[in-house]
Amino acid sequence: MRRRRLVCPPRYNWPWIEVVCSDAEYPLVAHEARFAFTLDRLADLNRRIAGFERHLGALPRRKWSVMVDLETIGTAPGCAPVSIGAVAFDALTGEIGPRFYVVIDRASCAAAGLREDPATLREFWGKQPPEVRAVLTDPAAVSLTLALQRFARFWRAVGGVEFWSHGSNFDEPILEAAFTAAGMRSPWRFWNARCTRTIFAGAGVSPNRAKGVHHNALDDAVNQAEAVVEAYRVLRLGRRPLRWILARVWRRLLRGRA
Repeated sequence: MRRRRLVCPPRYNWPWIEVVCSDAEYPLVAHEARFAFTLDRLADLNRRIAGFERHLGALPRRKWSVMVDLETIGTAPGCAPVSIGAVAFDALTGEIGPRFYVVIDRASCAAAGLREDPATLREFWGKQPPEVRAVLTDPAAVSLTLALQRFARFWRAVGGVEFWSHGSNFDEPILEAAFTAAGMRSPWRFWNARCTRTIFAGAGVSPNRAKGVHHNALDDAVNQAEAVVEAYRVLRLGRRPLRWILARVWRRLLRGRA
C-alpha cells in the first residue's frame, strides 16, 4: 500500500486528491473519487440554479399570452360588449399572471354605433342567474373608450403577445370591431390570435366552469387559461425547467446510465 495522487484531467481544473491504495486498486478508487466529485459539483450547480430561478421569479415578466373573454349583447362583430375579462399566462411554464376586468357602459356602446341584439337579450341574458345579469346594470361601468384604453394599457404592461380566446369567431373579432368603432387601434397583431377550441379538442380537455361564476368574463378567462396550460401538459408542449433537466441527469449518473 502506498500514497497515490489521483490524476484528474487538467481541463476540468479539479483539485489533486491523495489516497492510500495498492496499484491494483488505484483505477477503481480514482474512478469513484472523480464520480463523487462530479456529483458534488452537480449539487452545487443545482443550488446556484435554484437561487437564479428564485431571482427570476421576482422579476416582472415582459411577454405573456393573454386569455380574453367577453360578455356581449350579440354574437357577431359590431355587437355591444358589456364586459372584458383577461388574464396573462405562460402555457409553457404553467404560470398564471396579472388579471384584468372592466364593465362597459351600454349607452356608450350605442353612441359608438355598436348594436344590441334583442334575441341575445331575450334568449341568453334573460335566462341567466341574477349574479350574471348584474353586469348589465353595474354602476361601476365605464365608457367604451375608457374600457378599451384600460385594456390596451394592460396588454402593453404585461407585454402581451398572443391573443387567446374560446373560439376564433367570437371574442377576437368582436373586440377588434369595438376598437374600430371607438376610432382606436387594437394592441395585438391579427397573426397572434389563438383559438382554445382547437387545442382543447386535440388534448381532450375543457375549462372547469364550476370554478367562479360561469359567464363572468374574468372567471371564464382564468378557467380557459388554466385549461390551455393543462392541454400543453397533456400534449407535452411545456418547457422543462433547467433544474428538472439537471435532476434527471443526476439520477441517470447515480444509476450508472450516463
